[in-house]
Amino acid sequence: MKANLRLVYFPNVWRGTATVAAAILLILTLIQTITSVKSVF
Repeated sequence: MKANLRLVYFPNVWRGTATVAAAILLILTLIQTITSVKSVF
């Protein structure tokens, strides 16, 4: 299962790295949005 997942979605190191980086950026953007909304109200 894990090997199949790695072969399908992360065929090379860079795609996996880019996916992790994109997830981190998405989380940071959500945190920034929540903080901005809290400061307004």
